[in-house]
Amino acid sequence: VDASRSAFAFMKSANNPAAAVSDIGSMGMTGHSLGSAVTSFLQGEPGLGIDAIFASDNLRRYLLGDVGGSNSECAEPPSGENMPLVPALGMAKDEPCNSAKQNTAPDIKQNGWNWWRAHGLPTMELVMRGFVHGDFAGSGSEQQKLDVSYYAGAWFDRWLKGHRNGVEYYGPVTMLQQGGSWTSGPSFPRPGMEH
Repeated sequence: VDASRSAFAFMKSANNPAAAVSDIGSMGMTGHSLGSAVTSFLQGEPGLGIDAIFASDNLRRYLLGDVGGSNSECAEPPSGENMPLVPALGMAKDEPCNSAKQNTAPDIKQNGWNWWRAHGLPTMELVMRGFVHGDFAGSGSEQQKLDVSYYAGAWFDRWLKGHRNGVEYYGPVTMLQQGGSWTSGPSFPRPGMEH
């Protein structure tokens, strides 16, 4: 957390050698794994100037103990509730947290997404079929990397650059269907479907 705060302070300082070509008036933050918990947390600090976030595996309601987490952090009791302040994109593997494999409820990856929606902020959650934890950080296939970059790029283009690219009109839940095409719906599972 402190290292990320220092990085944002450095980017805004006269010591930043790229200051002349940096747009520090419109900044996003992304984090993977434990970094996604830090990203979900730090966006709530107005002094950092974060305007939008992308959290891979996964957007979090809680700093620790979030059921939507990925590794061992979901086994803790929930603590450190995040305060949503900026638009947030979450992506998650389509399997339970490593330390809670028995929790196979279909909505476990929606905890952060529901929290951002409850605060009236733009948010999108993608549970990526066939992804494992490391696929978001570089070990994924070329197609997986393209899928992640497509949605992350569209998200930041919309909320950092102001491009009206339609990402805000994607359904509350975007799903990869059998056969490989994407679709949007009001919830997952779809109304009338059973898990």
